[in-house]
Amino acid sequence: SIITTEMLELFKETLIEGKDIEKNINKARAVESISDQMQEQISTYLAECTKHELSLNSSKSAAVMMRLTNELESIGDSCLNLFFQLEKKLENDLKFNDDMTNQISDFYKDVIKFIDWNNLFIYDDIKCMKSDELSKSIKYENKIDDIRNNLIDLSRARLSEGSNAKSELIFMDIIKHLEHIGDYSLNISQALEQID
Repeated sequence: SIITTEMLELFKETLIEGKDIEKNINKARAVESISDQMQEQISTYLAECTKHELSLNSSKSAAVMMRLTNELESIGDSCLNLFFQLEKKLENDLKFNDDMTNQISDFYKDVIKFIDWNNLFIYDDIKCMKSDELSKSIKYENKIDDIRNNLIDLSRARLSEGSNAKSELIFMDIIKHLEHIGDYSLNISQALEQID
């Protein structure tokens, strides 16, 4: 979870400041590689645990941990995809206007709020998410979906007014990957609700 937060912070810096893009992309690749290795090691350990006779609670906990690990890895993949879009933007010498950059930045903040909310239950000692707390997660995810829809509409409107098509496609892909992080975050919340 710390790794995905670090990658998202790096994405924001790269998007807003627009410098050291190549260095930051390479750093993101390295961080994602560590995340992949961790997922593999944790999954192998949990799979090994399930081979032994576990109590019902222990077996359920192992399944929840496996799901959390997989969802966090999916967030890591989406983070890396965000960097690939910035790389494509750089390679094609494309520009985002201030509106586009600000819209991504604001959307990013909403996604980070959801991640921070889940992190309250993950850091230090994993805690169960109660049903009213899961309702808050659902509200976060619904808000992210609504913003995604609005931003895609704004992008289409810019296209109809003659905005650069390649820039807008990259903008839409960034929005899509941020929205996917919201989906995975809801999956994490649902897994946290299963903890006894």
